[in-house]
Amino acid sequence: TWYSFVDFTDDTYLITLKKGTNYIKFTGGTSINLAGFGLSFKKAVTLPEYKGYKLADVVNGTVSLDEFIAQMTDAELSTFFVSYYGGVGAGTAGASDAVCEKYGFKRFTMADGPAGLSCGDTAFPSETIIACTWNTDLTTIYASVIGSEAIEKGADMWLAPGMNLHRNPLGGRDNEYFSEDPFLSGSFGTAIVKTVQSYGVGVCIKHFICNEKEGSKLGSDSQVSERALRELYLEPFRMTVTNAHPWGVMSSYNILNGVAVSTNYDLLNNI
Repeated sequence: TWYSFVDFTDDTYLITLKKGTNYIKFTGGTSINLAGFGLSFKKAVTLPEYKGYKLADVVNGTVSLDEFIAQMTDAELSTFFVSYYGGVGAGTAGASDAVCEKYGFKRFTMADGPAGLSCGDTAFPSETIIACTWNTDLTTIYASVIGSEAIEKGADMWLAPGMNLHRNPLGGRDNEYFSEDPFLSGSFGTAIVKTVQSYGVGVCIKHFICNEKEGSKLGSDSQVSERALRELYLEPFRMTVTNAHPWGVMSSYNILNGVAVSTNYDLLNNI
């Protein structure tokens, strides 16, 4: 059984691991002797004071987001972070309806893509086939069905379309991306996002940025010049964000020029 800090209640002890260790595994039994593991223990920190602030208070300007967050425990914050449904009708580990109700926010339901909604609805051709039509008008019909089915299924956001480029015909995720051409990809991304969001369903384009492969995507370090980034890999995202204003952009797992994309401030904020 594996444990994370989310599993510890306010009455338990926090575990500090020795340097160089990032996990602990318990393998059964009703008790365990931790001597020799180099672990230290301390009582959990004093709980923050619950002020009764709701998310609506942040929206209407009554309190700041910092004040809203300051009243939450670490466990509640981590729950807040994952309080979405990972798929239509499917819960997400660590999320809590009780915490959502306490702080006044709705559990957000996401449906994966891009070949339709990932919940047993209409299965569409891959993005590559869609781009081969060179017909964004036809694509809006496909996107209209996505929007309609998302409403029917209660999906708040569709995790699609994929906006990366084809770099090799054997690319493990080419089926989720339109083409090797930035302009063509951006044109179709714009048309799809505009149409789906016209139904009141959010769209989260992905995978930002330089996720042009599937194998070893978690640890690969893409060495790319700024010119290549702006002319090729960023351009489909730029077109779609500028022209269609998607609700969200999903970051990728890979490393870019030595920095993990998911922690790259310049890419996630400044660009």
